[in-house]
Amino acid sequence: MKHVLVICAMIAVTSGCTGSKKAVRSGDDIYGSRAYRYFLSGNLLSAAEIYKKGFISARNADNMYMSAQYLANIGRIYFELDRFDSAAVYLAKSHNEFVRLDDTAAASKAAAFLALCHAAKGDGAQAHQWFSAASAYKGRNFTHYLAVIKSRIDWQLSSKISNEKNLEKARAFYKKKRDLSTLATIAILKADTELSKSNCAAASRLLSEALSYFDKTAETYRRGKTLVKLASVNFCAGNDDAGKHFYERALDCVPRGILLPTFDQVSACDGIRCR
Repeated sequence: MKHVLVICAMIAVTSGCTGSKKAVRSGDDIYGSRAYRYFLSGNLLSAAEIYKKGFISARNADNMYMSAQYLANIGRIYFELDRFDSAAVYLAKSHNEFVRLDDTAAASKAAAFLALCHAAKGDGAQAHQWFSAASAYKGRNFTHYLAVIKSRIDWQLSSKISNEKNLEKARAFYKKKRDLSTLATIAILKADTELSKSNCAAASRLLSEALSYFDKTAETYRRGKTLVKLASVNFCAGNDDAGKHFYERALDCVPRGILLPTFDQVSACDGIRCR
């Protein structure tokens, strides 16, 4: 029997939340709710510790689905912290558990984030292997979801996107669904590509668009890295005062545990100069 996500107070490895066909014990719900609030507020390290306690509780109660979801959540947090080796360990365990539970949707999304972990480390072979695993499962709306994942992998490995048309189709789909979190991800990705082409005005517009999406979601933890990108764009455009302003804002709101590039690294702009 295929399962769906257990509770909204857990980090899914995708956006959104569905109902549950499986009863949730109150103790498990408390762990998930507390950890999720910490996650959204940017206290990622505390969120990870609470999810680990939830995992132990679920294992002690022989609740295999909850334990698999907690593993996925811990992996997702380590992914956001750029601790990709640790993220991969938890996501791989989660993937294997979801496979045993015949939850192909959750298994696919765990595999997708495993692909992103390996892409971030520059391991193209592992990234493509896990993306193939993610693509092998069937799930609702997976065509657009996988298009976004594939574009992120492309960018990490080659600083290019192999099929921008698919990404645009995904953007239109998620705009219709009003999935602001995914739209922010797409906007940031498109901003990266525009900056690589020295189109700083377009990159700045897209990053501002992403920030506006975050204003309408609870995902405050994502603002810091986005502000750093906006700082870099302004330095590239020669707007040093604005670049410094955005970098200082990033320092103020970046979650604990996430290391930002130094001011010198951001202001150097990697040799890009705007058109």
